[in-house]
Amino acid sequence: MKRLSDNNSQKVRAIKAYKELLRKAIGRCPAGTQRRIAEQTGTSKSFVSQILNAHYPVPLPQKYVDSVIEICNLSDSEKDVFREAYLLAHPPRQSQENRHEMRISLPDFKNAVDRRRAEDAIKSSARTILQLLEDK
Repeated sequence: MKRLSDNNSQKVRAIKAYKELLRKAIGRCPAGTQRRIAEQTGTSKSFVSQILNAHYPVPLPQKYVDSVIEICNLSDSEKDVFREAYLLAHPPRQSQENRHEMRISLPDFKNAVDRRRAEDAIKSSARTILQLLEDK
């Protein structure tokens, strides 16, 4: 699995900061806290381990933030630090007004599988390019 690089980008530091804060908070919690997070969020313990490990790029999905904060029993000041780091790591998406739409014409494919593969490859490439530009 890809690990977070040691570069000093603000985003990487913020991801590491909120993951380390959660890891310390879980260390103070009773045994089984990671299992509780997995159950509450409908994910696996392996996924929870990855979102808590500062060396892995797996982010904590926004929809689980409140549940994780509650289960980890963060203090008010820890919640503030966590939310600040989380917002730095995962800033809100731009509104649709600030976005540009681009269309790509594809040839007629002989079967749906090939068409889907081409579409998925294009979408993946676009996401990678945008992420590289965002991290710049």
